[in-house]
Order: sequence, then structure tokens, then C-alpha cells
Amino acid sequence: MIKAVAKKRLAFHDDKGSFITVKPFQFVDLPDYVRKDPMFAWAVKDGILEVTDTVTAAVEAPKVETVPEEKAPKVETVPEEKAPKVETVPAAQKAAKK
Repeated sequence: MIKAVAKKRLAFHDDKGSFITVKPFQFVDLPDYVRKDPMFAWAVKDGILEVTDTVTAAVEAPKVETVPEEKAPKVETVPEEKAPKVETVPAAQKAAKK
């Protein structure tokens, strides 16, 4: 079986005249006979069909070291009365000044 995902709708034919349809953006398991279809080679070459013959394993998250609280940097907040004041101008006033 071939594991793949298509970017467009595709149909692959076998020697007996039957076909299998692949819908866009759905992961599918395709039978091996589709490798013989010229459409398969064209779709892979053009990037319309992405094939992966392996199953990706779950990746373990990297371990994160924790810093003891006494070694962590101190964060200070600015009191509201010392914070700089910002005035906002409505968009209509900005347009009128131009």
C-alpha cells in the first residue's frame, strides 16, 4: 500500500479498467498498482500527489529544564501613575487632518 495525500482530485486506473479516486487533502492508502499508471508519475512529479511510504513516529517533546524560583529573574511592574500616557486619535480625525 502507498500512503499519500493529493492536492487535487485524481483518478488512477488499473489494467482491468477499474479506477480509484483520490479526493483533495485527504490521506489515503493506495493499492500498489497505481504506480503503473502514468497519472501517478505525473502527479508525483508535478507535486500534486505527495507520497510517503513510512509512517511517521510520534516525536518526543524536548525536556525543558526548570529554574529554581530564587534564581529566576525578577520582573517589576510599573505603577499605573508612573506609566506614560498614550492618547489615541480616532481614524475619522486622522483622515480629516489630511
